Amino acid sequence: QVGRTFFKAEAFLSSISDSNPLLSVVGKCSVLDMTDYCSLRPTMHVENDVYCCESLFDEGKRLIMPLNGSLKKYQLSAPVQKDEVYMFKRTITPEKETLPPPTPRTVSSPMLENEDSMDAPPSVGSVESASPAPMKKKFDRKKLVTAYILFSADVRKITMDENPGVKFGEISRIVAERWRQMTDADKQVYAERAKKVNEEKEKEEIRKEAERIRMEEERKRNQPPPVPSPGPVNAPPSPLARARHDSGLK
Repeated sequence: QVGRTFFKAEAFLSSISDSNPLLSVVGKCSVLDMTDYCSLRPTMHVENDVYCCESLFDEGKRLIMPLNGSLKKYQLSAPVQKDEVYMFKRTITPEKETLPPPTPRTVSSPMLENEDSMDAPPSVGSVESASPAPMKKKFDRKKLVTAYILFSADVRKITMDENPGVKFGEISRIVAERWRQMTDADKQVYAERAKKVNEEKEKEEIRKEAERIRMEEERKRNQPPPVPSPGPVNAPPSPLARARHDSGLK
């Protein structure tokens, strides 16, 4: 939102919830409401991984709104409170700052013919080559199907039927606990299934890339020949030029 100020380490509570595979986790952090953020710090997180939250981002309306209530909190025992939470002697007052306006994106070609595809990571310095050499497209490992993803797809619906009214996050926790309780042999079955699925996906990606290259080469072969530009037009000589020419002949 234009003109809104933000805290330097501010996070927003989303209006939707979702679950992601463990492969997408890149780290951990701590998100505190403003009261806790100004008065304490969890000792197991560095300062750069601690964020404050006072607003909700409505994904449907694309608006930032005040947080109704506070974040979910857990009751800590006395030993945990003493060892893992550092209490400030005096509360702090974080300052807000205004974000710089977004830099407008300049596009060299109005037709956007060299824009990267929306369903693949953008290439670095993608430039159309005069004669692109056919190459095998590298399989995107971010789209790999894991054994846990297949297991979750099999048991999530059953778990939801067994636990009506339970929230989405709790269902994910139950599914993860069932996965941990499985034997290595049962997990290996899902690992073999995931391997076959990924092999089929890779074959399909290679087939699509070969088809794309074939269509591109066929398009270039069928391009109409360039129209030759007309040569210089010989204009009739002016009367002065004809007089000079005749006098030179005499």
